[in-house]
Amino acid sequence: MALTGNLDSGSDAQGTIMQSGSFMRQAAGADTLVNLPLGLNEGDTISIGGQDAGGANISSLQIAVTATMTLDELATALANELDAQGFGPSTVNITNGAMNVTIGSGSIAGLSLNVTGAGEFNSHFNFGTVDTTGPAIGGTNYAYADATTLATALYDSAGNSLGLADGEVLDLSGSVGTTNNTTNLTIAGATTTLNDIMNQLRFNMGITSTAGEINDRGQISITGEPGLSSAISNISVAEQGVDNDILTGAFEFTATRNATDQQTFTMSTVTYDSLGNEHTMSFGFEKEPGLNTWRWTASMDGGEQITSGGSGTVSFNTDGSINAFTYDAGATGITFNPNNAGTQGADMVTVAVDYGEIGSLTGLTQFSGSGTLQAVADGYGTGTLVDFNIDQTGTIIGVFSNDTMRTLAQIGLATFSNPEGLTREANNTYTLSGNSGDAMQTFAGADNSTTLVTGALETSNVDLATEFTKLVVAQRAFQANSRVITTSDQVMQELVNLVR
Repeated sequence: MALTGNLDSGSDAQGTIMQSGSFMRQAAGADTLVNLPLGLNEGDTISIGGQDAGGANISSLQIAVTATMTLDELATALANELDAQGFGPSTVNITNGAMNVTIGSGSIAGLSLNVTGAGEFNSHFNFGTVDTTGPAIGGTNYAYADATTLATALYDSAGNSLGLADGEVLDLSGSVGTTNNTTNLTIAGATTTLNDIMNQLRFNMGITSTAGEINDRGQISITGEPGLSSAISNISVAEQGVDNDILTGAFEFTATRNATDQQTFTMSTVTYDSLGNEHTMSFGFEKEPGLNTWRWTASMDGGEQITSGGSGTVSFNTDGSINAFTYDAGATGITFNPNNAGTQGADMVTVAVDYGEIGSLTGLTQFSGSGTLQAVADGYGTGTLVDFNIDQTGTIIGVFSNDTMRTLAQIGLATFSNPEGLTREANNTYTLSGNSGDAMQTFAGADNSTTLVTGALETSNVDLATEFTKLVVAQRAFQANSRVITTSDQVMQELVNLVR
């Protein structure tokens, strides 16, 4: 029995994936520029804008952005350039996410840092007029939060503080299937992190087999337990006793993957016992979660008993080709009893499964996406003779109603040492005689060049040219003989006339 077709690699039971928007924190001096949501890329060039008291540009310095450049390094580069241009001693640092600029002498109108095409960056580093009276402060910069970010330091994606403080209580809720679960979490200002809030949400929904994640864009991703019955939804976080819309909005989750149940693939085919009776065998395949291995089981639709080899495993390589096909309990095939309990009939049937060549894609495969599974058995039922053919060797091949062909017999040949000695009988038949010798029996194509042509009539074996020549000769002889008779008759007539 040959099994072919594809088993979908994505057939594991899947859990819902719920994802929040980005959470932010105020940027620190150690944050790299390209990782901040400022639209900068490695290789960009930062120029310094501004005019001195005389209206001249203060600097032509170009600062190249590298993959590791931090806010502190940018601040140092700006301070060094301001000192070099005579505005020192200058101080540039990062405080509460914003760059602060102080100069020791002179004044600068319209001090700014600019990158062509990076409007977000440009708006955060526009300092206006800078003089010796106090620091000029740029816009507040935000970095994506991570698992260690304190709850009290969280902002939403628009830069609004969530407003959490030590001792405040959060109401957390989430649905599992049709059941809504609720719990709460008290903020400990010095220790409660974004990761703690995420884990409390997970535990509230009974999620233990999968870990939550806070990605590099500050988004919480929660994966539910596999299966439709464990689908999660309606996740929310609110501040107890306070109408905090910013907090509630920041913890809005959307589903990026819906839950699904484990998929089972089936196929069936008809096999036959020794008496030609039909038996339908079905196969079921179910994937083991997270592995390239499937459990398979065989069953008989008519209730026949499978005595061995009715289950096992099939595993696949990472390229989708089959790696192994095994039977439980060391069986080498599927054996079933085709007879009802307590009755006699056909022999026990053992089916060998052809699953394809190991390491190839000729039989069962495992790729992403559905495919057609097919089982084809090589047995056959009872058939009756409906036709026959005779080949060049005289072999008679019977064609049966069950689409099978069987060799029935072979036409024999006989040769004689003196074929001319055979005695001719009626209807083109001959019998042995003492002159013909004994028959030497053989078959066409057996150590000889004899072949049989079936379904054809033998054409005439007369040489028409020779026979036509003989006909002309005979005609001329007849004409000559006729003239002899005519001449003889004329002579006799003359003799008669002389006598008179």
